[in-house]
Amino acid sequence: MKKRLLVILMLSLSNWGCELCVDELKVEFKSPEGRYVAAVFERNCGATTEYITHLNLREARGKFKADSNGVISEGEVCTIEGLAEIKVTWLSETLILIEMSGVEQVSAKEKSWKDVTISYK
Repeated sequence: MKKRLLVILMLSLSNWGCELCVDELKVEFKSPEGRYVAAVFERNCGATTEYITHLNLREARGKFKADSNGVISEGEVCTIEGLAEIKVTWLSETLILIEMSGVEQVSAKEKSWKDVTISYK
């Protein structure tokens, strides 16, 4: 019994102090024909880290899934250090324009995702 309690206590303490992130959905934009979705998220990983604003793309029939740390990285095409405003304009079903304001530092800017071409302004 004591060994079992000790194991439970050790497992509990091993997770203590681990910071999990939360990706909060801010806004979604559907492509003109509805095949794709562009979503803007704000990532918060705790008081000791900066916020991250990111844009992810997915097929409309799918859903975004967070990993075990709370991070949604699938389809992440643009990653910005800090809080920023992102405006998304679908110019066609496979061409998207991303406009950013309040940007401190962009750490990732993909030029394409699947058959979608991504432009930045």
